[in-house]
Amino acid sequence: MLTVLQEQLGEVHGLAMAASETVDRVESRLQDRELRRRLDVLRLDASEIRGRCLEAERAYGAELGAEILARANTVAEKATDLAGAWFKAGTGPLAAWSFLAMGEAGELSSWTALASLA
Repeated sequence: MLTVLQEQLGEVHGLAMAASETVDRVESRLQDRELRRRLDVLRLDASEIRGRCLEAERAYGAELGAEILARANTVAEKATDLAGAWFKAGTGPLAAWSFLAMGEAGELSSWTALASLA
């Protein structure tokens, strides 16, 4: 059974995992160089957060770390499914950017909650 802190860690990790795929989907719809550069920054940020989460999960030991990672995978799957539905609907560049902004806001609020719990 995961604590609230461990569940939140899984949430943050899952959202960071989903962010990488969402950035790729948004990038395929953009032509603007500056926006593409910003996507590179978002991609790097998601990668750094994933690294921090993996480090924290390892600190809990193999069994509990695996349980937290399983939660992260579930969160990532749900977020990716949501993104898939959004993009299948013919999302244009502006709407794609808006979707990414919503995802980033969710990731930030989850990270803030994790930091507060810790």
